[in-house]
Amino acid sequence: PLAAEHTDLKGLEMDGTARIDLSFSGKNKAVDLDGRLLLRSVAIRREGEPPILSGLDIYLPISYSTGVP
Repeated sequence: PLAAEHTDLKGLEMDGTARIDLSFSGKNKAVDLDGRLLLRSVAIRREGEPPILSGLDIYLPISYSTGVP
């Protein structure tokens, strides 16, 4: 779906490990999301071509809140 809007993303492939750990909590109309996105030894390439990026190791903390408690 994202590649349909951004045609430059079409045909991209990823090698490596991706992991996401999330926890959700909420009460009434409030929602909290906390977690992390981990990418290990990632390479991004176009189909049949050498890597555009390689050796990526990314740790991205995620925290999001919405609503009123």
